[in-house]
Amino acid sequence: MGLFLNRFKKRYSRYLIKILNDSILVLVAYLLAFFLRLDFRITEEYADTITSTIPYLLILVLIVYIIAKIYRLQYRGVTIGDVFRIAFAQFVLSLLFFVPVFLIFKIPMPRSIPVLFFFLSCILIAGQRIIYRFIFELEWDTKKKQQRTLIIGAGVAGQMIIRQMKREPLGFKPVGIVDDYEKIKNLYIIGIPVLGAIDGIPRFVKKMKIEEIIIATPSANAKQMQRIIKFCEMSGAKFRTLPGPKEIINGLVGVNQIREVQIEDLLNREVVHFDVQSMKEFIKDNVVLITGAGGSIGSELCRQLVQLNPKKIICLDRSENSLFSLNDELNRIINNCSFEIAIADILDFEKCSKIFQTERPDFVFHAAAYKHVPLMEDHPEEAIHNNIFGTLNVVKLSKKYGVQKFVLISTDKAVKPSSIMGASKRIAEELVHSYPTDNKLKLIIVRFGNVIGSEGSVVPLFKEQIKRNGPVTVTHKDMNRFFMTISEAVKLILESARIGDARETFILDMGEPLNLKDIARHMITLSGLEPEIDIAIEYTGIRPGEKLYEELWTDKEKPLKTSHEKILKIDGSYLQNWDELLNDLDELRRNCQKMSRTEIYDKFQELIPDYTPYIKS
Repeated sequence: MGLFLNRFKKRYSRYLIKILNDSILVLVAYLLAFFLRLDFRITEEYADTITSTIPYLLILVLIVYIIAKIYRLQYRGVTIGDVFRIAFAQFVLSLLFFVPVFLIFKIPMPRSIPVLFFFLSCILIAGQRIIYRFIFELEWDTKKKQQRTLIIGAGVAGQMIIRQMKREPLGFKPVGIVDDYEKIKNLYIIGIPVLGAIDGIPRFVKKMKIEEIIIATPSANAKQMQRIIKFCEMSGAKFRTLPGPKEIINGLVGVNQIREVQIEDLLNREVVHFDVQSMKEFIKDNVVLITGAGGSIGSELCRQLVQLNPKKIICLDRSENSLFSLNDELNRIINNCSFEIAIADILDFEKCSKIFQTERPDFVFHAAAYKHVPLMEDHPEEAIHNNIFGTLNVVKLSKKYGVQKFVLISTDKAVKPSSIMGASKRIAEELVHSYPTDNKLKLIIVRFGNVIGSEGSVVPLFKEQIKRNGPVTVTHKDMNRFFMTISEAVKLILESARIGDARETFILDMGEPLNLKDIARHMITLSGLEPEIDIAIEYTGIRPGEKLYEELWTDKEKPLKTSHEKILKIDGSYLQNWDELLNDLDELRRNCQKMSRTEIYDKFQELIPDYTPYIKS
């Protein structure tokens, strides 16, 4: 019994105190209404009225306030919405109290009392909470060390952050807002002045002695974010950001979501619209085979497919270590489907044939490829074997064993290729386009640029170099590349597979290309260091096979819109006579066997007129 009473006291004592407090304030408002109306001279008749109606009033206060949840409102976090709730509760209370008093019981009372009571009770109930919040915030300002904070963005996210900082100070003291919207300059938002536009950040930081900058623009696109980061870096102050819209649920933001700015924030931050239900209907009850399943794209395909409930996922790769890690991860996140780990090389036709025969996949995502440009320049025969003849094996098996859709994951380096890697992927595209089928097998190509965080890509390399205190190596100051996140790329690959038909090539909207030198500088700054002072940037020169910039389609191709805003379809293809292409591939195979670089380059240039090798020997 004692334990029960202790728990009851601990849980409900604060509500009992609030009930008592608000009951007293309502009673004071009721008495004060009479005193003001009667010039502080209460007659005996009205004294009887007051004493006879007080019990009824207090009972109504308890009932109305409990239903309206007035006791649940936090004193130190009272908002305008809370004030309106209190006013509405008082209005209902006044109706329930005074209508019976006047119409049913006909108790003598001045008719102005209801109006006076309503306003006085609202002032006392809401005013007490507002004063409490003001005192609470004042105590935090004086007692706790808080960072003087500049908020970038006067929109919904910025206002929510400011409110939370004021309501629950967690080390931030907002002292100014910057926003490019000219009409709000010099105005006050939630008591915080709008200082000016974003390009004034360095000046405002110095003038206002800003210690921290919070970027509260979750819907900013890549260009806008890059501009914001540039001025933040110029200011010298520490800066952080809110998550992008794809990370925020229901538009809610909070101080606990503030994080360090990441290189992904400089990419296209728009949400990828992904019809999960349509995708589930497309995938469900189907067996999906993924080649290169241990790689960056392949493993993310596995992760996202697990959530779409296919009948089974076949994870095929020749890398034992990658598949071991993938197997462990999928076992933790597996949903209503099964998966199979298949260690096999796509060049081993017999082994792969047995896998296709046993599993009978409905969809094949061919992500297996050699992709490192300089390495493939040194080993062209390996790029040709894996990227061309490996693709040919998988396409053959897909037709033989009744696959519905085959999706080749291609690259922007296949466009006007200057590298062996790019040329091999271009021929793989031609192979897929030209392969003879009876239209039961739909052959689809998805082409896109670099993905942030893939193994061997520039961002992980820069991170590792910064961790080693530099130098950060950039091949050329004018080198640009397209980038997108792995998660976004895979969502769009899946969507392309869903909407794709026979012999179609899709291009993913990569946004604007980014300069590698700028990425290096941003990553150094985001690590809390200063480029060229703490960490050196060295230019090593363009490597064999590299271009200063990549393209997503050739001069003969025309991008067309599709049903998805982030996916384009190519008008034009590399459809060739299959028998002639087979003869060319046989000759290319013989050149590889002879290890003849000159003949390989010559054959590539014959097959791909716009191929320009970096070297020719």
